[in-house]
Amino acid sequence: GDLEQNEFDCGSIHTAVAPVVVGDELFFYYGGARGRYLNPRHHAIGLAKLRLDGFCSLQAGNKEGWFISRRESLKQPVVTINARTGPQGSVVAEILDRHNQVLPGFSREECIPFSGDAVAYELKWQTKSMPPDLMEGDKKIRFFLKDADLYSYLPH
Repeated sequence: GDLEQNEFDCGSIHTAVAPVVVGDELFFYYGGARGRYLNPRHHAIGLAKLRLDGFCSLQAGNKEGWFISRRESLKQPVVTINARTGPQGSVVAEILDRHNQVLPGFSREECIPFSGDAVAYELKWQTKSMPPDLMEGDKKIRFFLKDADLYSYLPH
């Protein structure tokens, strides 16, 4: 809290053991005090909220940025992302082989772009299923971000 505003939690904060998942958010219950923790007259309970997996993100501004994931066991051409974009922002991806070559049918141009704000959006490609000859072996995902935050991803 703000000391100048004399807010209830401007002196000290004591958090609970773990956050509670409520829908698409993490709730952090905490005790706060205006002064030292030994003064019982200035204590109250507070609640801080954070989007699910919102502790940190990979962020790109107006200039596009990209990164390549570690090797993943990807059996379907679906990646669930937790992301937020600006009005002109987007997240797209492509699926790569272990040598960073784009798999046919899974380029960034064939990815259906994401824009908006979602904690569990299924990023997909126009190709609906992984061809049998591409099912085996590790794959990587190259994400392209523009005016976007990517908080987490989960390959299927």
